[in-house]
Amino acid sequence: MGLLLDVEDTAVTRRTAEGLARVGTVAAVRLIALAVVEADGNQADWLQTGVHDALVGSGGVPTVAAA
Repeated sequence: MGLLLDVEDTAVTRRTAEGLARVGTVAAVRLIALAVVEADGNQADWLQTGVHDALVGSGGVPTVAAA
């Protein structure tokens, strides 16, 4: 959760969200959702960007939809 809500480095937030979205498990998606609830506006934007990058990246992540 600390990496998802890193106040010092938005790249960490984005990359962590992207990595978790690529994993695509229920636990990974749950962590992202919990982070969104606690995120400020800027962090939420970077969380969204990370998830978006995972979904439109190489081949997408169909397991996120299932989770």
